[in-house]
Amino acid sequence: MIMEKQTLNRAQRRKVETRQKLVNSAVKLLSSQSLSELTVRAITEEADVGYGTFYLHFSDRDDIVWEIISSILDQTNELMNQQVSSLPFLQKEFARLRIFFDFVSKNQTQFLTVLGENSSPTLAYRYRNAIAEMTHRNFKDNNYQSDLTDVPLETVANFYSGAMLRLATWWIENENEFTPEQMAQMVYKMVFPNSKLPF
Repeated sequence: MIMEKQTLNRAQRRKVETRQKLVNSAVKLLSSQSLSELTVRAITEEADVGYGTFYLHFSDRDDIVWEIISSILDQTNELMNQQVSSLPFLQKEFARLRIFFDFVSKNQTQFLTVLGENSSPTLAYRYRNAIAEMTHRNFKDNNYQSDLTDVPLETVANFYSGAMLRLATWWIENENEFTPEQMAQMVYKMVFPNSKLPF
């Protein structure tokens, strides 16, 4: 549970500030090195805090990296929903696909850090689960729509999110010539084969 800053005492404020320093340091280091190069020691030195302090906030390196990733996912999902909320159904679905592939294209290194060949199994597992849960939540909140009324939404969400993540990974690992717009068009045609592109 997140407490409002004004209700925190000095010790609590210091704890929050230290945690944020660690996160900021990890973000800075990841901008110039790979996940495999990132260490707890490097994070604490960059943050100028004791090595043991790290473990008061995070269980290991993957734990702090996951905090960064999950924050980005939540912000991106919220922004996407805001951008497409007023569009008709089919336009909304195509806009989501275009935004998704644009995001993957602009964040290829970070995406492969989590899901590429040399990624952390723990992070990859958490990422796939988070995307499936986010997709399921979007279906339940009517941000996404499905005509498959006889198929549980959780099944639809896991199928859809798994296919999208695998497709995006293949796309950027193979330096494919397709643009984000073309990827969005192809997926749209596969998901809605009887509908024309909505533009």
